[in-house]
Amino acid sequence: MKQIIDYHYDFKDEIEVYKQSQQGNLCKFLMYKSGIYEQYFDCDRSLLAKQVYNMLWGFNVSRYHFDTIRIGNRDILMGTDTMNSLQTVLAFALTTWCMDELRETFGINKITSQTNVLFLKDIQALKRIIIKNLSLEILEAFELFAGLTHTIGNFALVPKKLGSLTKGRQTFNTARYSYYRDYMDLSLHRLVNSDDALWDKETLITYRNIQELKSYMTEAGDIIPLVPRHSDVMRGVRSEIGPQTKEELLWYLNGVNGRIIERGKRLAERLA
Repeated sequence: MKQIIDYHYDFKDEIEVYKQSQQGNLCKFLMYKSGIYEQYFDCDRSLLAKQVYNMLWGFNVSRYHFDTIRIGNRDILMGTDTMNSLQTVLAFALTTWCMDELRETFGINKITSQTNVLFLKDIQALKRIIIKNLSLEILEAFELFAGLTHTIGNFALVPKKLGSLTKGRQTFNTARYSYYRDYMDLSLHRLVNSDDALWDKETLITYRNIQELKSYMTEAGDIIPLVPRHSDVMRGVRSEIGPQTKEELLWYLNGVNGRIIERGKRLAERLA
């Protein structure tokens, strides 16, 4: 299974229509998110992904969502997740800096799941709009992020529940989107500062090590922010989540891409 040990293997390629796409990573990502080609395939819950989780962390391949994983001296119910969300940051960037031309070109007033279908009708127009209103460098960073989003370096196991953060049927996966728009540094910050008794200091450090989160969390358990403003968010003195300027956007994209590649290579070494 050569593809398992390649840090750059895109799990979308398990589906032939995505694998055959010749218009670049961003186009392939929009095809996947549109759901018009394959509605029931989920990259981070695919059979291949679960085989990887099994080899790395002992995840039971027969389980769909969750399995109990030993972390240090604790057994914790964990679920599969994609760590860093391209859809979130792409939608914000398009809404903030490109909406006038998107409205004129695609006839849209808001970025939704259906927008991806429209973008696919003229992907080159979308790319021209991004270059004009953001930059070629940002488009290239988005293209790389789109190719890395569904690689092993961006897949992780996260707890199903986390103290008072996850109320009722809510899971950590859904809660981190609601509260932190899927930004992984803020999600880990909440994990580090959880009121859940399962997540003591020893468990956190063990989790960091077995999940290869060294570029997200220091050895002491402190979170490394993905954008500088997130340091203030973690201290409770700033509320804006995610990059708010074009400079921050490029900082974020380059940082996330580097982290995914670095972590992916370490995980691939374990699988070799």
